[in-house]
Formats: sequence, structure tokens, C-alpha cells
Amino acid sequence: MNRPIRKARAIAITKARDDQNKLILRSAGLGLMACFMVYGLMLIGVIG
Repeated sequence: MNRPIRKARAIAITKARDDQNKLILRSAGLGLMACFMVYGLMLIGVIG
């Protein structure tokens, strides 16, 4: 009787892990974009 419960729990855990990975990837991408923007502004400031 507890097999479907275990399966549902495993599905929920994998889904939560996927969401966490997506959040980590998104925040890493945002950090990279911010670094590139700061780098570009510094280059523009040096050139200008």
C-alpha cells in the first residue's frame, strides 16, 4: 500500500531538485550578465 506514496515522494523530490537546478542556473546566468555589463561599462569608461 505504501508503494504509490513512495513513488509520489520520489517524483516530488526529483521535481524539487529540477526547480532548484533551474534557479541556480538562472541566478548564475544573471550574475554572468551583470559581470559582462560591468565589464562593458568599464571598457566604455576606459575608451571614453
